[in-house]
Amino acid sequence: MTERFRVRPIDLVKHRRLLSMGRTHGAALGRTLLAAFLLAAALAADDHVVGGSVWCIPTNPGLYRAWADNRTVYVGDNLDSKRHLLIPCAAVLSVFRFETGFYNVVQVSRREYDDCTAADPYQIFSDGPAVVLQASTGVRYYVCTVGNYCKLGVRLYSRLFLSRFFTCSVS
Repeated sequence: MTERFRVRPIDLVKHRRLLSMGRTHGAALGRTLLAAFLLAAALAADDHVVGGSVWCIPTNPGLYRAWADNRTVYVGDNLDSKRHLLIPCAAVLSVFRFETGFYNVVQVSRREYDDCTAADPYQIFSDGPAVVLQASTGVRYYVCTVGNYCKLGVRLYSRLFLSRFFTCSVS
């Protein structure tokens, strides 16, 4: 006996509804996975308070150098525990706590950092607390140009590495 196959007419309205429902659920799933991924990265981010407290003349001139040598800072980490920001694949927020008029933060070259000079600074932050955005990997050098504070140890370099979790490129 031969069976005959019947072709059913397609209900186009129902078919379109099913397709759009699949797209909506896929987009919602994608957003949920992205949110979970960002939350996991935020929970894994470390907090670093610049210098351990405030930007000031340290009792030990090597304090900031020792602090920086003992830290590995990744994209997405917070360099001030009072500000919990998640900036994955974009930047690290550094906060230097100081009183306006008594200190400043000046981003300089390696040579200027070594010499405690700021003849050609990249950025100057005179108002405290200074919020510094580091938007690329590498080493940044900061000094205080008030009086001879830099020679007294008020200077810092920070190394920024790519994130432990993100494989994006930063520029």
